[in-house]
Amino acid sequence: MSQNDHAGKRSLLLHGLVSGKSVAQAAEAAGVSLKTAYRQLNKPEFRERLNQLRGYMLAGATSRMANGMDHAVDALFTLLNDENSSIRIRASRAIIGLGLKMRDAVETNERLTEVERELAERGMS
Repeated sequence: MSQNDHAGKRSLLLHGLVSGKSVAQAAEAAGVSLKTAYRQLNKPEFRERLNQLRGYMLAGATSRMANGMDHAVDALFTLLNDENSSIRIRASRAIIGLGLKMRDAVETNERLTEVERELAERGMS
């Protein structure tokens, strides 16, 4: 088998794993044995590439979620004007609850960043 065939199968294995397939499913889709799949997973460079691809996928999904949140917030604010009072109340509660959670998340992130900065200044990171 040529080097290109190996590289292609490694790539198929990576993409199968990144897409959420089990090791067995990804191995089968890539046309490699389960033993070969686990051998690849034991290689640091393979795991690093797998983690990198998962990071890219997560970053893309996070961006899409952030874009969707704008639309969701618009929808909630639209519901504040609904004729049905129970819908207005639920929208109000959702906005207030989510707003408080977001504030807490931002404050926690700011505090964590400050702690990390202080540890770095002390040479403890």
